[in-house]
Amino acid sequence: MTWIDSTGREWALTNTSEELGWFTMPGPAGWGATPIELVTDPRPRGGEMVRFIRSKPRRLQWPLYIGGRNQIEYTERRRRITRAITMTTQRMVPGWIKVARSDGSARLIACFYESGLEGEAGQDWLSSRNIVQLYCPDGYWQDAESVTVERTFAPQNSAFLSPFFNITSSRVISGNEGAPPTTIDNAGDVEAWPVWTLTGPLTKITATNFTVGSRFALTYSLAAGQQATITTEPPTVRGPGDSNLARYIDWFNEDGTELWPLLDGPNEISFVVSGAGDGTKVELSFTPRYETA
Repeated sequence: MTWIDSTGREWALTNTSEELGWFTMPGPAGWGATPIELVTDPRPRGGEMVRFIRSKPRRLQWPLYIGGRNQIEYTERRRRITRAITMTTQRMVPGWIKVARSDGSARLIACFYESGLEGEAGQDWLSSRNIVQLYCPDGYWQDAESVTVERTFAPQNSAFLSPFFNITSSRVISGNEGAPPTTIDNAGDVEAWPVWTLTGPLTKITATNFTVGSRFALTYSLAAGQQATITTEPPTVRGPGDSNLARYIDWFNEDGTELWPLLDGPNEISFVVSGAGDGTKVELSFTPRYETA
């Protein structure tokens, strides 16, 4: 297990080497299922009806031992690891707890320091035992690596065939009108919120997730090499020069508009790109999210 501070530096938490000077004691808590809130309405004939279920932030309790062979060494070590953790409160940028498994996989969760490093009576001479409380605003763990799906323009007469799907001008990503949509698998336990990176030339993209039942369209002309980025959570649309392109989303379309998520499991997706040409590219990037570490 490691701590990644607000600058991206990684700090070991389970290395018991005397040269390091700190390690995680038995008993980390709060890294099970994500807390939830059930919002209910009373029913006229008794009981209640669940109106919606909302995930909540979580708090991790991380028991951390810090020690030194003399008072100066202990003080130096405590200052270093305390600075690494409490930096989140000074910079307003989260750190990350990273839990790596023996199979090479890893999951992370974004955290802000809340309490536990203030010092206890009778400690802080050669050692201290600290229960560090970390506030995790999302509540879900996530993969260490994002998944990126990329599609590039290919002329209609191209021999570039399935499973490498093409974008053809004003056609769906699978290459032919009426063809089955592309399947994108979200291996996480819950929905994931993708980030779209569009590279011109193009004049419009319509993206539909048939599994969710939602769609959106961005109508904006990108010249060759220009890029636009659509972030679905929180919703933002930025274009060349970091310009705000949110007004170019068809928010009032009669079919509804949502910067949709990817549900857990397979999602049936299609993109329709107008004005595509050499260099047109659509990237969809997302990070699977999980209930537990």
